[in-house]
Amino acid sequence: MPNLTRASCEQLDADDPLRAWRDEFILPIAADGVAYLAGHSLGALPKRAIASVQRTVTDEWGDQAVRSWSDADWMDLPRRIGDKIAPLIGALPGEVLVADSTSVNLFKLLGGALRLRPDRRTILTVDENFPTDLYITQAASELFSDHPIDRVSQADLFADPDRYLSDDVCVVTLSPVDFRDGALYDIENLTRVAHEHGALVLWDLSHCVGVIPVDLHSMQADLAVGSTYKYLSGGPGAPAFLFIAERWRDALRPTLPGWMGHQAPFDFAPTYAPADGIERHLSRTPPILSFTALDATSKNVIAPRMAEALMPSRRTSFTPRPPCAKEMPRSPCTRLPIQRPNCSGMESSRP
Repeated sequence: MPNLTRASCEQLDADDPLRAWRDEFILPIAADGVAYLAGHSLGALPKRAIASVQRTVTDEWGDQAVRSWSDADWMDLPRRIGDKIAPLIGALPGEVLVADSTSVNLFKLLGGALRLRPDRRTILTVDENFPTDLYITQAASELFSDHPIDRVSQADLFADPDRYLSDDVCVVTLSPVDFRDGALYDIENLTRVAHEHGALVLWDLSHCVGVIPVDLHSMQADLAVGSTYKYLSGGPGAPAFLFIAERWRDALRPTLPGWMGHQAPFDFAPTYAPADGIERHLSRTPPILSFTALDATSKNVIAPRMAEALMPSRRTSFTPRPPCAKEMPRSPCTRLPIQRPNCSGMESSRP
């Protein structure tokens, strides 16, 4: 472990090619000498989002009212922002949709995956998966009957995936990053082995999108979900995204079909007919103010982070689990006071 000093940390900041983007954010606590290290829970506020949301409230909602669905192109926001996120995770245009929360999207894609493999029953996940992901998986197992869950050790699964990927595994669902300590796992290899056994893989990218290079297209990924309120600075409660590989886009049936995902929503037909493309997985009317903030953020956050991810010097390979904090050698940083938000009774900020 390198010897961290204040001078070495300041030098890293000075050499960071993204340093200029710091001025694009509001960090109100910085004046008190506090370093904001909670981006994994809520990304900092981009200054451009303030004016954008205000304009939407005053000019679009206020002056144009319902006409803004067409005149301000509100209807296309889920797809338009999805296409902006796509390059950041190595997806193609039309493969990413912004909608709902991470948990809802996980349920939607998990249900779709189970129906894509009707001859297989088992859902494979890991004990160390994010708690909400485990809850959603359990609920899907119960609602889509006869789909048992096989929970194994994360370290064991990545060390020897062939051992756990039986011919009955329908879908594997987990995260590339251990949310507890930041350990990064070899998702490309696991995806490859899962495909060799005929299983689908559903990745939760919430804890890595925007900070770790991800190339879903090159690894032939099937499905993925992720949040935008963390490292993409979409704002509290910002909508999440879902990814469906182009090869599955038409075959994957919507688990929660809704009016917005209908082929002709304004026909108000009593029978559901799925829209063309990924829009068929829209279940609800998008919360426009949240979408507006995320859209503004994508212009000054997603683009530079994409540039950072594509820099060869910053590409991250497999990183084994680091030692626990209590086992790390003491450094000048350990003497810094830590201020924790009052989140009593909250397991996580994940919606």
